Amino acid sequence: MNDRRAADQATAGLRKNLCEFPARFVKCILVAVQDQYHTATATLLDFGHGPLAVTCSHVITKYLEEWKAGRAIVRIGNIGVAPSQLADLDTDVDLATIRLTAEQAMALVAEEGISTQFYEPPRWPPERAIEKEWVAIGGFPGEWRRRGSEPQALILPYYGIGATAVTSTTERYFSCQFEREHWIWVSRYLELPDLTTFGGLSGGPVFAERRLHRALIGIVTEISQPGEIMFLAHAHWIQKDGSICRDRPWDFRRAE
Repeated sequence: MNDRRAADQATAGLRKNLCEFPARFVKCILVAVQDQYHTATATLLDFGHGPLAVTCSHVITKYLEEWKAGRAIVRIGNIGVAPSQLADLDTDVDLATIRLTAEQAMALVAEEGISTQFYEPPRWPPERAIEKEWVAIGGFPGEWRRRGSEPQALILPYYGIGATAVTSTTERYFSCQFEREHWIWVSRYLELPDLTTFGGLSGGPVFAERRLHRALIGIVTEISQPGEIMFLAHAHWIQKDGSICRDRPWDFRRAE
């Protein structure tokens, strides 16, 4: 009985630690047009070719022309980014990459709040997601978003899930069926309730335990509320130079 209790405690501790792990590599991304704004999550990466921020293409696409024309503002954390920094955008797999300068990366790491760094994978690309493996997911849900005391200030508490399993995987994406009764979730704001909607997590990282390291295997792209299913893009679509791979097994147009 004592051995079982110790094992349960160790497992719970591991999952809680895994739950908090994505917080180290995320920032909020804000897109503002006039008096309207939209927030999501950006994952911070560095493959050795310079710092990158990764989010979903749907976060950017709707406002892309306004951004290019100077009528929209895109901000990662407290750092403004220019349209020229958009490295790649692909609506097929719903991913967008933004190239950051060394100065911007340093400023993001130095910001107050949760200690942030850029994820530097020990190997790339990662292996695809495996059904039934446990994954950790993190980001900044819009439901918890609130105004700060200063003008233009937003407070976005972090939300992490450290005990959900991959339920299906395809060449295009993989998914996790929500099983709330098995979740371990954390927030630095203990007074906040569990979420009813998950908008804002788009662009958040998905990590799995792989051979003594935690591998980034996906990016959150879509949440189907009625069925409570989270869809995630395979991280291997992102290439080391920040471009997004277009070699898709399902794209039959290549043969035309």
